[in-house]
Amino acid sequence: MTRLRGRCLCDAVSFEVRASALKLYRCHCTLCRRQSGTASNCAAIVDAADFAWVSGAGQIRSWRKATGYRSDVCGVCGSPVPNPLESRAAFWVPAGLLDPGGVLSVVAPRAGARGRAIEPAPVSRPHAAS
Repeated sequence: MTRLRGRCLCDAVSFEVRASALKLYRCHCTLCRRQSGTASNCAAIVDAADFAWVSGAGQIRSWRKATGYRSDVCGVCGSPVPNPLESRAAFWVPAGLLDPGGVLSVVAPRAGARGRAIEPAPVSRPHAAS
């Protein structure tokens, strides 16, 4: 197992994930597009036993829709940050927060708003500078 570190844009919130490789999932639903500000979000689901906050857990701010959809962000810079799932002991971890060096692969694209399958693409990091 490898320890992967992640952090928000301003470094106020940081966390660690234990995994040999992370399987990433994309979602193109309206909520995820609005939450990320892009055409989809890309995240991993990590068991709670393999996730730990390193710093800044007290900086996290949450927003929840009446339907149960939850979005957690850094209260300093506004970056989306991991949040716990209600359905099981696991965390939703945005892929873009992870520091370079981990093994990441897209394994299950989610359907778009009209139910069409979205083809997976390799995960790339064009902005590698920290």
